[in-house]
Amino acid sequence: MVAAERLQRVSHTMLLEAQGLSTKEQQASLDGAIEELARETPKDLWDMKP
Repeated sequence: MVAAERLQRVSHTMLLEAQGLSTKEQQASLDGAIEELARETPKDLWDMKP
């Protein structure tokens, strides 16, 4: 969800600038963003208290 929202904002801007990605490129970008979030998110995220 987070990765998709980030990608959507960037894709919209790129589309306005006539630099849109193909469906295949969008999926590859989404996959990369998901992997990055998985690497960078603390393992104890759900154990933290607000």
